Amino acid sequence: MNSKTMTLSYNQEIRMNTTYPVGRITIGTAMGYLGHNDRNENPWTNQSAGCLEADYPGKAEALAAKHAATAASPMVEDGQVVRIEGLYWKVKYEGPRYSNPISFKPIVAGDEPQD
Repeated sequence: MNSKTMTLSYNQEIRMNTTYPVGRITIGTAMGYLGHNDRNENPWTNQSAGCLEADYPGKAEALAAKHAATAASPMVEDGQVVRIEGLYWKVKYEGPRYSNPISFKPIVAGDEPQD
């Protein structure tokens, strides 16, 4: 497989290359969400919003675990080609301030990487 082509999946957490603080970014797909993709929908991302919450026993440990999981998630770069559910997509940064900070644009047939 081409080392530049990353395979991603439904509900997987990913990161974007930015110094702006962002929430947890996960991938959504029609196939994963609905169980079918009859309309050939593009994959999307959702960024979780931040919220204030009270202190509770174990909060520091829970936050540390969430931060570690985010730090370990794959980083996708603007313009990178990725594979999701067997199809190739080009990553497009929309901006870290949006609830959908990353979009996926279809790769034109014939322009797919040769894995």
